[in-house]
Amino acid sequence: MSEKRISTIAERFMEVVEQTPDRPALIFQSETYTFSMLRDLSAAFAIRLRDAGVGPNSTVQIQADDLAVVISVMLATSCLGARLIERAITDKMPLGFPITHSIVVAPEDGIQNQIIVDQSFSPNKFEALEKEKIWRDSAVDPETPWIIVSTSGTTGLPKVVGLSQRLVCKRSDAVRNDFESGVTKFASLFPYSSRPFFARAIAAILNGATIVDRGPWAFWLESGVNMVAGSLSQVQSFTDIGAQAQKIAKLEVIGAKLLEVDVVNFLRSFELVDDTYGATETNKTYSNLYSIGLDGLLQTRGHSYESSIEVVDENDDLIAAGRPGTVRVKTDCAAEKYLFSVNGETHVLREGWFYPGDIARWGKNGVLDVIRRTSEDVIVSGSSKINAKLIEFVLKSLNGIVEAAVFTNPKKNTDEIIAFAVFEEDVNRLQIVELAKHACRDQFGKEFVPAKIWPINILPKYEDGALDRAKCVSMISEAIDAG
Repeated sequence: MSEKRISTIAERFMEVVEQTPDRPALIFQSETYTFSMLRDLSAAFAIRLRDAGVGPNSTVQIQADDLAVVISVMLATSCLGARLIERAITDKMPLGFPITHSIVVAPEDGIQNQIIVDQSFSPNKFEALEKEKIWRDSAVDPETPWIIVSTSGTTGLPKVVGLSQRLVCKRSDAVRNDFESGVTKFASLFPYSSRPFFARAIAAILNGATIVDRGPWAFWLESGVNMVAGSLSQVQSFTDIGAQAQKIAKLEVIGAKLLEVDVVNFLRSFELVDDTYGATETNKTYSNLYSIGLDGLLQTRGHSYESSIEVVDENDDLIAAGRPGTVRVKTDCAAEKYLFSVNGETHVLREGWFYPGDIARWGKNGVLDVIRRTSEDVIVSGSSKINAKLIEFVLKSLNGIVEAAVFTNPKKNTDEIIAFAVFEEDVNRLQIVELAKHACRDQFGKEFVPAKIWPINILPKYEDGALDRAKCVSMISEAIDAG
């Protein structure tokens, strides 16, 4: 691949537009934007944002879950050299890039420096030469941070990564087989203002693929959708998942280990299930691919994305297949450091390897069997996240609670937090529960207060003594199913 391929977002995007101006870029239920139309729309956004003061020293946040707005702002900020910050990053995090502009489609209370998207953003408001000039004059540094995103790293504590335009281009190249030019039509269950969508959306656009807006299954089939992506909980909550008369080619599930029961259920609606392994720090690096063979049996195989992934022991020596060890990943797409980190997290990013802290082993057909993911420790509420261990620490600091496990309620359409607690004998549990909730509210705010704190005699744990949070979740799921 030539070095020219690794350039700025604007250069890459304009190459795609020149090659395929009339190909659909965005498909909605009521209209379709070709790549040339998206170029003009993004140019209009760039002109309006520039006139509102957005430039190389700006940090822009999108406060709108609108596909056309998000894609246009992504391209416009890349053209202007501004930073685009993930919505999940809040003022609670140690940011060195304060938000200078917020993009909204309607005024919102409490949001500073709002830029309201209205009819003045229409490409029809600008002359063709003006729209052409904004792209032609784009001259940005491809090495400076463009997208600022949060990550839990290996501890679940908030960290920040700055992805340059050069790095985003390389990451888009690495997954080009997922987003084939003129072939892939991609639909997302992720919020449009989130990091997982950012990564897949820009890869789709830079590789000449098409993004289809949310909608019912019939609309997706009519639009030719052949790839859907989402988290496990999002896919489980998607009401159209089930036995379908006509399947969609591929489902990509991110962020959680899939159980066989989930895979079999999803294969009723999709021809292929892609259980993705990756991280903010490294891009998508590995997939366990599942399908149903001609014999009706489940087939599995592993697939790597221009990366090396190893399972090693405490001395970084390779471990034989079937034995558990620590995962490490090496890729040209890796972030080199965390922003604003005092120690640089050298235990996580060292000697070209990223150590996510996950425990896994190699299975048959190159399948990566992840036994325990660090992400299991991360609790997400709304657009914020926290390490569950921090809440557990507060619970265990109270007299009367010996051990605690905190996790998200697996019930659909909720992000409430549940806790298991091992209580000391002969204590007033109701009183301790109320004290625990007050302590969590004081420390973390009301969104991270456990809705329920259930007594339990023994917490489920892995062989190495670590808390088996996934088992806690399954215990609650079984209780819900039992009524």
